[in-house]
Amino acid sequence: MSSTFGGMANSLTRDAHLVDNDQPFSTSSLVAARSGVAKHVREKGLIMEQDIDCLEYSSEEESTKPTEDLDGIFAISSKKSKLDMIIANHDKIYYRPFCKDFYTAIFEITNMTEAEVAAYRKELNDIKVVGKRCPRPIKTWSQCITSVKILQFLKKYKYEKVTPIQAQALPIILSGRNMIGIAKTGSGKTLAFLLPMFRHIIDQPPLDDGDGPIAIIITPTRALALQTTRECKKFAKLFDIRCIAVYGDTSVSEQIAQLKRGAEIIVCTPGRLVDMLTANNGMLK
Repeated sequence: MSSTFGGMANSLTRDAHLVDNDQPFSTSSLVAARSGVAKHVREKGLIMEQDIDCLEYSSEEESTKPTEDLDGIFAISSKKSKLDMIIANHDKIYYRPFCKDFYTAIFEITNMTEAEVAAYRKELNDIKVVGKRCPRPIKTWSQCITSVKILQFLKKYKYEKVTPIQAQALPIILSGRNMIGIAKTGSGKTLAFLLPMFRHIIDQPPLDDGDGPIAIIITPTRALALQTTRECKKFAKLFDIRCIAVYGDTSVSEQIAQLKRGAEIIVCTPGRLVDMLTANNGMLK
């Protein structure tokens, strides 16, 4: 089974927002959170709040200039009849059950009163949340992360304490809930979804030959895809997990070869993701 972890965060107001729901996404299930000052829309495009300062997203950034290998692959793909596409009947397909909830709140968290929780969220850059049964924010890494390898890694690289977005996002994602989190640049959003992602991945069976990825991270630009991949690989090597970047202006055939070798995690830009799906009958493998 695949899980998708988006690293993007658009904001049009001065308030950040955190979305958490265990139902199909709708506007009625928003969780709003203020975790810093959001940036505004500019004429060229939306300022994307990421760990790169002043990163602008524009559709022009993903090159539409066809490359020789891309044309060749699409030429082969276009020869196939639409009848070759298989329409899946999910009612008749067996999907292996998998665990979504890996989080159990410790007594120190569950014993907090509602007033204490509200006061703690106030300390965390005045986080505000809406939604049903949203988990309470944690105070330390060990209250949510149980992997000794990860805890040692965090200590080694001076990740001393959780940031506001991490404090609230970690228990939400580890609980198997849907979430959209927005916070200011440099707030630690990437780590907020990477750590739960690895916990979900290592709980699933190893990939067999021909399997697609377990997790997909979609980023708006090539620069952010490369940065996220570098950050992801730091933790991936702890568990022998493979992570590859799929983005535009590079060889399509080389990226397809990487996908065929298999990877648990794919970090990609939207345009190249569509290219890969188009060239491979809707599959990422």
